[in-house]
Amino acid sequence: MNNSEVLENFNNLFNENQNSITNGIVYLIKNKKEKYEKNLKTTITLKKNIQYWIELTRNYDLLSDFIFEYDQGDQVNFIEIKKLPLELNKIIKSYLKPKYNIDIYISTISENLKKADYINSNKKNIIKKKIDLNMENLGQSFLSYVSNHLPMVSIQYVKVYLKFISNQNTDLTIKLKGTLLDDELRRKVATEKYMYKGENKLVILRGMIAVRQ
Repeated sequence: MNNSEVLENFNNLFNENQNSITNGIVYLIKNKKEKYEKNLKTTITLKKNIQYWIELTRNYDLLSDFIFEYDQGDQVNFIEIKKLPLELNKIIKSYLKPKYNIDIYISTISENLKKADYINSNKKNIIKKKIDLNMENLGQSFLSYVSNHLPMVSIQYVKVYLKFISNQNTDLTIKLKGTLLDDELRRKVATEKYMYKGENKLVILRGMIAVRQ
């Protein structure tokens, strides 16, 4: 990492520790369940034009439901200047709109894998984005457990990150879900091949993850 990059610790940000995982494992065993899910949430402060990286945890077998929210900036009330042409009023108004944007990716250290897209927000002045993990059906019998999930248990040889680049100083709220699987299901998930739909085909195979060229 250089001076324009910051690496954040996942467990510190989300207040995760070994007790969190132990509690999940105990739940699986005592209740004879196949999966245990936990919603995770944190807020980080981003500085303008600084790349922030969070290495995704391997404490959970699957990660999913990646949602990101940030303030779009202060709105400026604009009163149309009647002496000016309509097009010129539109140009002036466009310059007064806040231009906050955060590019958000699931990434390896060398390439961006999936980019977050805008989705509707029911909160005023809040921009909401989501990373859609739209998995193709390759015929796995356990697809319902892993659909729209990132199977971290299958990515043994590559570090995977969330990466953020903001054009303004701002706070970013990050939400996601971690899932633990029972031993039998974890073994099945760990050895399978995964492909995701999208403009670029994302592939997980033999412990690696990459965009298929």
